[in-house]
Amino acid sequence: MRRTLKLDQDKEVHVDLFEPELEPDGDYICRYTVSGLSKPLSGDSMGIDAIQALHIALQLIGNRLYSMEEFKSKRLTWEGSVDSSDLGFPTSNS
Repeated sequence: MRRTLKLDQDKEVHVDLFEPELEPDGDYICRYTVSGLSKPLSGDSMGIDAIQALHIALQLIGNRLYSMEEFKSKRLTWEGSVDSSDLGFPTSNS
């Protein structure tokens, strides 16, 4: 899955979220990448099922993006947002 954000209104930032995969131990892993920023981001989350792994990955993405200077300075936006304080990702506080 991909969400496209905008940096400085014209540069694309791609958030790619991959389908959760079953690990040999029975847990699920969900990988993600963010490209188009000054520093690429990547990570993964673990869950006891695919939905938990996906939910945690979305929160991790939100936590990382909302803490970045590009977002704090209102340079990083999402066209699906009704205001500049939302990129459409949950955080671990929400």
